[in-house]
Amino acid sequence: MVKQLTKIIECEWCRKNFKAKKFSNKITCSSKCRDKRLAAITLDKTHEFRICKNCKSVELTKQQQFFCSNKCRLQYCKKHKLGVWSFKIQSIGGKAAVLVNKATQSGFCYMYSKEERTVMSKEVAASNRKNKIGVFFNPELNRQVRLNALKDMSKYYFCRNYFQSKRECEFAYNLHYQFEPLIEKKNFQVIVGLSHIDFLVKKYKCFIEFHPSDRRHQNNETILQYYKRRRKVLDDNSYKDYNLLVIQ
Repeated sequence: MVKQLTKIIECEWCRKNFKAKKFSNKITCSSKCRDKRLAAITLDKTHEFRICKNCKSVELTKQQQFFCSNKCRLQYCKKHKLGVWSFKIQSIGGKAAVLVNKATQSGFCYMYSKEERTVMSKEVAASNRKNKIGVFFNPELNRQVRLNALKDMSKYYFCRNYFQSKRECEFAYNLHYQFEPLIEKKNFQVIVGLSHIDFLVKKYKCFIEFHPSDRRHQNNETILQYYKRRRKVLDDNSYKDYNLLVIQ
């Protein structure tokens, strides 16, 4: 078992000695002392201090700009989709990879024939559907991708949720105040199998689809065809006694 290196530090508030890791930046023995010290420093206008943007508990030294450690920097970037976690940078990297593969005749598209790629893609899709992996077969991951897209595009926000249009937002507003509070995954964006249904009015056992936008990805199917497809999703997931209303 590896023994961790420690050092004895004097707390800058209560002046008691406490143990800390050898490379730790802690200067107070507890969160209580830390808060008291920060409150006192805040009142002192002449003292300039900076704390870590991620953990917000460690005071930064002169050499440190925003984070107390590399671990905090990576956690902050991952949480706020910065650096390699940024969708924009990932998109740029993907486009660059396509150009490199084309120039070097490498990668999946150039190593296998079209027939082989089709067979492999079907096998992968079947495996993902069975194990609920990937954006199309994992409802939770699909929901997160949809939320990220709505945050960037939508200006309609109500009850901590984003909406595709003003009409849909108004409908959610009425549902929230006339029937029951709007709660995601409970009566808004309800997960049914591998799909999401926009609204659910439990009192009347009624699912409601507003703006069926994915119709354009199904060869421009009619509202009736869309209704039948959604109806089948409900029937296959033990919701046969629930009504379905599609609002165009």
